[in-house]
Amino acid sequence: MADDPLQHARALALAGRHGEAVRVAWRDIMPSVMLNDRDRLTEGIQFAQQVAEQTTGSVHEDATRLARYCDACLDTPEGSFYERWSLTSLFGRRRRKRRACPDCAEDIAVEARVCRYCGYRLTDAPG
Repeated sequence: MADDPLQHARALALAGRHGEAVRVAWRDIMPSVMLNDRDRLTEGIQFAQQVAEQTTGSVHEDATRLARYCDACLDTPEGSFYERWSLTSLFGRRRRKRRACPDCAEDIAVEARVCRYCGYRLTDAPG
């Protein structure tokens, strides 16, 4: 394995192991985000775009996400990364507000009318 993880990812891509290459690139890019290493993020974008052009399906989607993520981190002012560009905010589902069921205490959606765990019918207004 090469000393440079992104170089290793390039070698994997050349060998046709695109999925593994994208995973290696993701692991390499994360510290660059924390350090605000703009050169490395730019390299990550270029690599991810090359892989995305050569692939389809889930590997194409993962490479496209990596490129978008690196690009978003470059556009984010230094110091505000955690506030604006977490993986969840870019690619994850938005978390719904939760509340505890008054009968079984399990977390349920605020909008729930019936607890999915115990079947308790909620009569109070959400909130």
